[in-house]
Amino acid sequence: GDEAEVEVKVEDERVVKKARHEFDETGDGGMEMKDVGVPAAAVSTGSSDGKSNQSEKANAVRASLTNLLSATQAMPPELMAMWLARDGDSSPSRPEAMFSCSPPKLADASGKELLGLELALILVQLLVKKHKGDMAGAVILEVCRGCWALQALKEREATKALKALEDQMNKDLEKLEASLTARASVAGAAISAVEQLNANERSEFLSNCSQQRQQLLNFYTWEFRHLLSVQQQVLTAAEIPYFDGPTVDPNTISLQAKIASVMHSAFFLRVRVGEEAHNNMLSKLEERLQNEKANPAPQQPVGIPPPPPHHPRIPTGRSLPPTNDLPPPSLQ
Repeated sequence: GDEAEVEVKVEDERVVKKARHEFDETGDGGMEMKDVGVPAAAVSTGSSDGKSNQSEKANAVRASLTNLLSATQAMPPELMAMWLARDGDSSPSRPEAMFSCSPPKLADASGKELLGLELALILVQLLVKKHKGDMAGAVILEVCRGCWALQALKEREATKALKALEDQMNKDLEKLEASLTARASVAGAAISAVEQLNANERSEFLSNCSQQRQQLLNFYTWEFRHLLSVQQQVLTAAEIPYFDGPTVDPNTISLQAKIASVMHSAFFLRVRVGEEAHNNMLSKLEERLQNEKANPAPQQPVGIPPPPPHHPRIPTGRSLPPTNDLPPPSLQ
């Protein structure tokens, strides 16, 4: 019985080795048939074409990702120069945030009160489409969600760094005050000179703290500017309207932030209601916006405002004296 089991195991191993030789693993993770005696006519050429197309798309995605990563590693020098020109001789200020921590409250889910009818319709159509080149609407929302996550992480990092610095400064100030109090307690007749010395040290310490805090704020100002340029490049690659690479123009950034707010509301709503319900809502929004575009509501004529309503004068039976002839008020 033992010899029979050994023979079966050996035979199984031969079968496995033979099967392994019949398949050759390719570089892209697929499997390719080799020397298995299958007629050439039985092998579907469509599968080979599909593999080729998928391989080309994968290579294109890898190339785009590599280019995007290399472009976003550091802020381009020309963009830094544009920010410096915008700052002038003042301290750098943080740019307008592309995303807020919480989703915006929109009166209309399309965001037309922020963007207008035309742009709102373009965004809705962008999200409704199952495919836009290689970028589907659901993928675009995930890209926007990733940009929002980068914003949230950077906000948390800056808040923690500023709090840590302020806590350390408060501890150092407490130690300084204790040292100054101890010095003043043994000053004796030189109390005036010691108090002046203590005031100078306290003022110098507070000035140093203010400089450190400003340096940290300036550091994170440039961090947020770099983050903004990364978000602009990522959303440009996603082919979202009005995103065309990094820019420091405040009007363009303001419009981009409004577009990002609508996208923020969209991906937040999709998470809450589900993809199918959100797609149905987008389809209805698209139909309604198209109807509003085809049949615009009549606009109010722009010109001289209408006169105020006429109120007939009610007779009082006596006439009031002119305003200038009114007697002065009594002091009693």
